[in-house]
Amino acid sequence: MKKRTMGIEIEYPLIFSPLPELERHYEFQSINAQDQLNKLSEWLIGEVAQTKINHLKTSRPTFWLVNGGGLYRDAIDNAYHPEYYTPECTNIYDLICHTKAGDLFLEILRRRLQKKLEKIGINGRLNLYRTNTIFNIDKNEEIEVTLGCHENYLLEKKIDFINLEKNLTPFFVSRIILSGAGLIHYSRNRGTEYLISQRAPFIKSTISGATTENRAIINTREKTLADSKKYRRFHVIIGDSNISELSIFLAIGTTHLALRLIEEGWNAPQELTLENPIKTLTSLPANKGLAKTFNACEIKIKWRGGLPS
Repeated sequence: MKKRTMGIEIEYPLIFSPLPELERHYEFQSINAQDQLNKLSEWLIGEVAQTKINHLKTSRPTFWLVNGGGLYRDAIDNAYHPEYYTPECTNIYDLICHTKAGDLFLEILRRRLQKKLEKIGINGRLNLYRTNTIFNIDKNEEIEVTLGCHENYLLEKKIDFINLEKNLTPFFVSRIILSGAGLIHYSRNRGTEYLISQRAPFIKSTISGATTENRAIINTREKTLADSKKYRRFHVIIGDSNISELSIFLAIGTTHLALRLIEEGWNAPQELTLENPIKTLTSLPANKGLAKTFNACEIKIKWRGGLPS
């Protein structure tokens, strides 16, 4: 089977506790809590320049790392956080290794900044998380913000997004049983419930080019980095950030195989078409069934039938 170039981008929310400790330093005084965390994320990224790990600084600022990946400071609604992206890989094993290397690299930076804060009299705990959601701590009931773990696949240009929407919508909806990070969520309206995917509640449409609003099952954002006449970048934003190597392996591996089937002309059976993909995506924990009479596992079995033995 032909190889495919793939990569992953991971956003890491940053939390400091107790937050009032930051005001011991003049640079954190007279600014709100969010700006304090934004400054911490800036300091964290700046620690790259102080390490012995080879890197190349660019203008964003982005630090290109010795493994071919990169690190920069991203933002959601003016809330800044570190984001790491792997190098382009042509096999899943390398991709998982570089994903875990990003976790370790961020931990090195976190420890360095923790010590620096202690030296200037700021006592507290600096944490970085691999998570998909941030709660509003004042209301303590509803999910407010989602962090991304985006996948990227080099795809033949002949495959258009209409084709991808038709074939991959049931695939991605059912894929969360393999790669969902899980969440026990409480709200006044719905009580306590278990969600297979933390990311699923933030997916609002079937196809869209947006990544921070109106997020979709099929994302049409390209930014092709290869020969744009032959290839496109398929940007997948529906997946959960997950620390399980097995879950990462299954998510990336099954998606690569699904894309290869589509490139070779295979089409998903019509019986797998979802009447309401968004509703189905968020109703999986209740096992209400997908695509008429199929559940998520049966959809995966139907897809497996398209692969060569």
